[in-house]
Amino acid sequence: MAGLLQAASMRRISCVLILVQTLGVEAATLLAVAEIETIPFSGALLSAVGLVIAYISFSRNRPCGLCFGLAAPTASVFCFSLICGFGWGLYEARTPVLCILAAVAAFHVIAAHSADRELAATRGDDRQRVPFQFSIMALLVLMVLVSVFFGLYKTLGETGAAIGALLVYAVIVAYSLRQFHVLRSRRKEDGVDKGLRPFPTVTEQ
Repeated sequence: MAGLLQAASMRRISCVLILVQTLGVEAATLLAVAEIETIPFSGALLSAVGLVIAYISFSRNRPCGLCFGLAAPTASVFCFSLICGFGWGLYEARTPVLCILAAVAAFHVIAAHSADRELAATRGDDRQRVPFQFSIMALLVLMVLVSVFFGLYKTLGETGAAIGALLVYAVIVAYSLRQFHVLRSRRKEDGVDKGLRPFPTVTEQ
């Protein structure tokens, strides 16, 4: 019963986060149209919320929620790389950044329903939630990437920072998606082998 209540609470939190993220992206886009200087603050906040959604989706085997959660941080890294790479100020970056924000806002509106329905669903593999883990090799690679980032920044300045940020983020996301695919495959195999059934409802308990 405790596990069931905990799962239900997590589903409610996930749904609230998706709603907050969707409305937040729309609000951030409107604020950016009025005042582009709000971008650094809204981008950091929405990226943090997105990463929380991505982590919950990763641990609960929800691909739509994972893509939904990664959208905001991906857009933030891309905008940061554009601004640093081209040496733009915020006002110079206004048009491309607003175009990216509009695309991200549209994606959130379209994907919010699928992500919300997926995270709200109760499935048998909810029993097999696995926290995200780094292997020793992955930690070594991460250390190398961080070193490369600072090396590029020291050598090429802001252009190097842009290249380094894209490289580090791309590798981390690629590794996370690979881990997600591996764990998803294992869960499917375990579900067949162990005959897992969906969680019972409260009345069934």
